[in-house]
Amino acid sequence: MAPELLDLAGPGAYWLALGAAGGLVVWLRVRRHKPRGAKRFGWGRPIYLRQQPRAQRRSYRAQAEADRRAEILLKEIAGEVAFAEMIKRGYLAVHSPTFPSRVYLVPERQGPVTVCEHGRPVMRLCVQTVERVPDYDTVVMHKLMIEGSEREYLRVANRV
Repeated sequence: MAPELLDLAGPGAYWLALGAAGGLVVWLRVRRHKPRGAKRFGWGRPIYLRQQPRAQRRSYRAQAEADRRAEILLKEIAGEVAFAEMIKRGYLAVHSPTFPSRVYLVPERQGPVTVCEHGRPVMRLCVQTVERVPDYDTVVMHKLMIEGSEREYLRVANRV
């Protein structure tokens, strides 16, 4: 403010104007540094309610398409008959290429694989992917790993 105006307004007006300008600067600074996705009043949502980054989140349509492609792939690899039996029983039976009396029961949904010898369960194995994949892709993964290199599969799998 100009010195002439300070004399007319009085000494309190200078401090009032300075406080208003400082408040405006603080308000703009807070407004500018407010996190993205925060509510209008307050600093925003708790961490568990914030949205995931765009790269990590997938739309419902993309997940449905991935599930559909995984089902088609499983039908091609396992066959229509084995796929229908898996739907009816809840697991896909994969016969061991190394041990003739061993059968791996791969669940339809993600979970531990039951290993049966002579019709009796002897152990349960767990192999998981790093990222989320459709359930049928997990079934395909187990089937191909068992049939491709059973010893490597047994080495990688965790006993549950």
